[in-house]
Formats: sequence, structure tokens, C-alpha cells
Amino acid sequence: METKPTIETVLERLSAMESRITSRLDALEAQVTEGFQKVAAELKLMNRKLEIMTQDIMDMRARVRDVEHRMDDVENEVRAKAS
Repeated sequence: METKPTIETVLERLSAMESRITSRLDALEAQVTEGFQKVAAELKLMNRKLEIMTQDIMDMRARVRDVEHRMDDVENEVRAKAS
């Protein structure tokens, strides 16, 4: 019966462990990359929605200013007629 020297056995086990760890790390890297891609896509979508909301708010502010000017004009007319 032949036995391998202990160092060879240890090296073989370490090599097998390295293969398993490398495989697990590759799988983890793929999952992390996929997750980051999903997050990036969601952030892009949220950014677009925020741009639209910002434009809507700016449009509403412009309309409010227009209404305020019109009300000022009406108030001035009423004051002028009352004088």
C-alpha cells in the first residue's frame, strides 16, 4: 500500500478549496454585477421621472405667476373704477 506524502495531500486539498472558492466568488461577482445593473436602471428611471416632475412644477409655478399677474391687473382695474 502506497501513501502520498502529507504535503502533497495538503496541497491537493488546498487546490480543491481554491477551485471551490474561485467558483463561489465568480458566482457572487455575477450576482453583484447584475444587482448593480438593476439598481443603475432603476436610478435612471427615477432620474427621468424626477426630471418630468421638476418640469411640471416649473410649469405650475409659471401658471401661478400668470394668474397672480392677471389678478393684480383685475385688482388695479377695480381700484381705478372705484376711485
